[in-house]
Amino acid sequence: MSSGELTLRVLSGLPLGTAPLVVDPQSGAVLGRGSDCSLVIDHPAVSRRHARIEAVAGTWTVRDLSSRHGTKVDGAALAPNEPVQLRPGSRIDLGPVALRVERGGAASASSISSTLLDGASQARARVVQGGGAMAARRLDALIAIVGMLQRAGTEDAVVGAVLPELVKATGFARCVLVRGLDASGSADVRAAYPEGSASKPLSRTLLNAAAGGQTVELAEQPDLAGAVSLIMAEVVGAVCAPVVIDGVAESFLYLDASGEQAPASDAGPFCRAIAEIVSMCVSNIRREAAEAERRALVEDLGAARSAQERLMPAVEGEVGGFRYRLASVPGRFVAGDIVGLHGSDERLTAYLGDVSGKGAGAAMLMSAIQAHVAAQLSCGRALQESVNGLGDFVSVHAGAGRFATMFFASFEASSGIATVIDAGHGYAVLVDPVDGPKALSCDGGPPIGAVEGWSYDRSDVAWTIGARLVIFSDGVAEQLDADGQQLGMDRVIDVLSRSETVEGDVSGILATLEAHAGGTQYADDVTVLSIERMR
Repeated sequence: MSSGELTLRVLSGLPLGTAPLVVDPQSGAVLGRGSDCSLVIDHPAVSRRHARIEAVAGTWTVRDLSSRHGTKVDGAALAPNEPVQLRPGSRIDLGPVALRVERGGAASASSISSTLLDGASQARARVVQGGGAMAARRLDALIAIVGMLQRAGTEDAVVGAVLPELVKATGFARCVLVRGLDASGSADVRAAYPEGSASKPLSRTLLNAAAGGQTVELAEQPDLAGAVSLIMAEVVGAVCAPVVIDGVAESFLYLDASGEQAPASDAGPFCRAIAEIVSMCVSNIRREAAEAERRALVEDLGAARSAQERLMPAVEGEVGGFRYRLASVPGRFVAGDIVGLHGSDERLTAYLGDVSGKGAGAAMLMSAIQAHVAAQLSCGRALQESVNGLGDFVSVHAGAGRFATMFFASFEASSGIATVIDAGHGYAVLVDPVDGPKALSCDGGPPIGAVEGWSYDRSDVAWTIGARLVIFSDGVAEQLDADGQQLGMDRVIDVLSRSETVEGDVSGILATLEAHAGGTQYADDVTVLSIERMR
């Protein structure tokens, strides 16, 4: 589903009348129990930050944010932090709350608004209890329906197979598929047989009664005598059978007859059976489609991740007179973190940062930034000039709302001074062998690409032999624990005060982060780089 606006309509679990949530592709939405979530679900089975909806490379996806009780899409449980593609009609389950995905903020172009005739007090609905003898034509219709459903690959094909056969087998004049009531209180009709019958009135009483999950039919006289609107429409019989998916009546098979065309008296049980078959078929189609899309997305993201890894430095090594250790853990399979090392015997330049947004789009921008920085440094340009050029490049080519927070450090052995520029990043610590670790507060400017034409300032920092520079991404400091508390800079400095090597820096930070998060399924990309001056 392309990433225009997306609407999440509540199916169950929240009060009636809860307004649909319209999600903007630029910002996405977080669903959960926390008061800062886009859709607040106040239920103990829902985590504070339960799931995130976002547009990834032009496609809407949902991720479970390592929630306690998990998230389902079309009945299939999601692996933590693994994006799953959403389609129009997809159902998302978060604990007791079921949501349906719709395109944009308006009703589908295929929907038809139908008039609702009777009020709740005018007509009475009764539950269809049993079944009568199955006529030969009904058995033929059942066989035909089952055969067509086996070949149906889409929900539309299922509906197209069922509606005509139901009319033939029951004696009703028409059959429509209703999604329920829209925001205006009219019936949301998605398909009808015969063609052209969708706009004829429906019974509000039946739709409301069937919403409880049972097949219902209009009761006989005299209870129907009060339903003046139905009498005026010459309705002589009607049945409404819910299509129940994972315990929620998502849509309804609605059949009625008017005038002198009376339906068979035992049509209700047959309609109920067909609705149950449709429910199973639709559930299977959704699960198979969701699984196929998940596999395709994982394969695509895997290829992107492999390309990223080839652009990154090795996890450990020596550059000139420096030793380093690097660790990178993608929070969403494809990382948006940027990291690089460029150097010779006389000069070392290191940088680390985080691209706005997540997924494939962020990964593409990350790769472009890495290539641009490498080209600038290979030409021998000074760090300040290179950063200014990078800022202009990203602001012009990345598009609105795309930027990167970055930290740069360039060291020349002859001076013993490191030139550092902080472009809105803020996560760097210098570990002195005598005085211990201290957070670096230095000059710079806004995130790369946020302001076109910005001239970045620089700071000069003494980097003594044996000192270590540790740079890390915001996925480290801003990772939340179960109580919603961030790891924070102070915890990182505490780890570094007890470490003596680049290996100890990286492993210590990752171990502390894992304990804080309760596992390695992090909410964001995690990158840690530690560099030690050896001579």
